Amino acid sequence: MSSESRIPFAIFISVLLAGCVAGENAATSPPSTYPVQIKARSLEFSAAPQPQQHAGVVLNLAIRDNLPQLYYRYEVTSRINGSYFMMPNPPKLYTVYRIPFYQNIPAAPVVKFTLTNNSQQVIETGHSICAFDLDGQTILSKPVNIPDLLPGHTAVARIEGPTFDQLQGHASLTVWIYHLGDGTDGTPYKWVLPYQLTEQTRSAQAELVGESPREEAVADYRGRIEPAANSPASPDHP
Repeated sequence: MSSESRIPFAIFISVLLAGCVAGENAATSPPSTYPVQIKARSLEFSAAPQPQQHAGVVLNLAIRDNLPQLYYRYEVTSRINGSYFMMPNPPKLYTVYRIPFYQNIPAAPVVKFTLTNNSQQVIETGHSICAFDLDGQTILSKPVNIPDLLPGHTAVARIEGPTFDQLQGHASLTVWIYHLGDGTDGTPYKWVLPYQLTEQTRSAQAELVGESPREEAVADYRGRIEPAANSPASPDHP
């Protein structure tokens, strides 16, 4: 190929590359929303647990439904702000989107025990255990962790139970309290708690919060997660 034929070919390649870079880097307005799919899990108990009593000790168990709460996380992206070919550190435009998602807080159901000592004896609690059963198998056990209960006194204990993944596919949760009394063979307390665990996937929209050419203007959004009721102001626009 002659030198005359090579020059036009080189010019053509340069123009083509420049056109591609300009097309990729040209700043365009981002969409104000885009669709997302979010998962919502609900744990609902169908009956209120009844109080139990042994040897003058009354034990109440309370457990709340665990329902999904709407939260936002923030996604920060950047792109070149304009058309720059082979320019080191070209200016950028930073975009912030607010993305909804559901979160269960706490992440597992919590049982609340209220113990009242109506006897004339000190009720020892140092060996007391709370256990959770599914299909007759203990899947989780934890110490009750309350001081010995004096006559005429009341104590409260809160214990986090099994996770959603452990409860999946079951219809009832059995809760036990062992060794409340003498530390070795106290009469156990037992509750059977029917529940319904549901999981749904819902359609939602991620929303554009704003744009800025200054990275420091979006710095507070990186990694931010917050309840839907507390939404921050948008970053400044260019």
